Amino acid sequence: MIDSGIEYPKPLPTLNLENVCNEMGFTPLEIVALQNIWRLFKKRFKYHSMQIFLAFFNQNHKLIERFRLPSGKFQLSHLCQHSEKMLLLHENVIDKCLDNMANFHGIMAEVTVRHRHYGVKYEDINLKTEHVRRYILDYFANQSSPTLVSALAKLSEHLNDRHRPKEGDSKSDESEEDS
Repeated sequence: MIDSGIEYPKPLPTLNLENVCNEMGFTPLEIVALQNIWRLFKKRFKYHSMQIFLAFFNQNHKLIERFRLPSGKFQLSHLCQHSEKMLLLHENVIDKCLDNMANFHGIMAEVTVRHRHYGVKYEDINLKTEHVRRYILDYFANQSSPTLVSALAKLSEHLNDRHRPKEGDSKSDESEEDS
């Protein structure tokens, strides 16, 4: 037999099983897990929105005061839409931003400005994102996986980080500079 130097059948290249994170810190499996669970979530969006709203404000009843007008009346339209808007923000991030940091900053810019205007603190956002994360994991416990748990934690952390106070950003620093 003559050795022609041709190797047949050609060996397969080594498979890279490493799950590489993108610029947002999500792996491809985490992105798919979030998109799949959100597809299920959207089927009953209004129901989930109301359940999250009721449970959150029952547990954190002092935060409802943010929706009270100076006259003492509640801004019912804002109060009722709050949870839905928060979930729509989650949806926008999941649909458009999991692989693009620039899109994420663009979507979050308006939200963070509005929250600062109304005095929403990092701790408030942290409570809300944690509540949404736990609700999704509890409601979809049968469809949950470690990948989904990790992806939801990263998503919550990204939303929280946009509201995290930065060095020299607190009001106490501003009042000290004025003195």
